[in-house]
Amino acid sequence: MKSITTNVAASQFKSLIEQAQHEPIEIKKYGTPVAVIMSIREYNALKAEKIQLEMECLKMRLDVADKES
Repeated sequence: MKSITTNVAASQFKSLIEQAQHEPIEIKKYGTPVAVIMSIREYNALKAEKIQLEMECLKMRLDVADKES
């Protein structure tokens, strides 16, 4: 993952939007990661994966609760 400073991100934002279509870009402030720019496609995929994992976790918790009752 490419990493840049907040100053570079501010001055090259339009270019970063294009680059983010191909790979996520980490934004650092004073050397500390503070944000990531990524394509909406990649963001939506991550969001869907998170929901799927949350549903699986909930199902496991319900299965355990059913066995305990």
